[in-house]
Amino acid sequence: MVEARIDLPKNYDPDMDGPIEFVRMCASGAPGAAALRLQALETCKTLRQRHSDEPAVYHLSGLVCYINDNEEAALRFWGQALHCIPNYDLARRALEEHLAADGHWSGVSAYMSRISQGENVVSDEYIELVRQHFDAGDLVQADYYAQRASAYNRPEVSKLRDIRTCREEASRLAEAGNLAACYDDVVAKFEALWAEAGEPMIDAGHTEWRTMPNRIQMADIVANVVDLVEESNPVIFELGCFAGFNLAMAAERARAMDWPGTQ
Repeated sequence: MVEARIDLPKNYDPDMDGPIEFVRMCASGAPGAAALRLQALETCKTLRQRHSDEPAVYHLSGLVCYINDNEEAALRFWGQALHCIPNYDLARRALEEHLAADGHWSGVSAYMSRISQGENVVSDEYIELVRQHFDAGDLVQADYYAQRASAYNRPEVSKLRDIRTCREEASRLAEAGNLAACYDDVVAKFEALWAEAGEPMIDAGHTEWRTMPNRIQMADIVANVVDLVEESNPVIFELGCFAGFNLAMAAERARAMDWPGTQ
């Protein structure tokens, strides 16, 4: 468990108040914390641009990302805090704790050697491993590193679990007879989230994602797979975007069948 402690820098920026309050509310279990999440992430981005050599800003960003369920981005920012000041103890302890159980990095020294080479070196390493595993036919490991690269490059979003972990957890829940209840709980949470988002935000998301080359490529892959399904009424389930951006794009490219539920 990460220690939610923040050292206030001498050149304290009052804009740090918002993210700090978000961390405090989450640590205390305050019910209104979720409403501050997006603003905390955006403010941290602004603070990093404004104070690019301040380790406290990076450490705070790491805490906010960790709470937002993006451990990969948290590691990135804790590493950048150490890059600013190598003996910044709060970030070092957080890195040591999480890298000790990491499936890729051997420890803080190995991670920091990559961080020191440039901001994109870590994600480039992940992406190269995605290519290698994909070419070898190991789609599970390819997905594992793809999720890590995506989370590293997009601190503002939550990191998706890799396929292997999802399958293991689903099997465990099914054996215990709790899978359906868990599914209903997830659906209810996302319905509440998107109900608060409103149509303008959803429409803006569709417009943005529709022009992204990687989204178009992935939509084509999904569409080609679905077109090969022989069932007359296949069930297509997407985990990751409950507003349906990905499914809507894939449905446009799969002309051989109707996709109910994606209108």
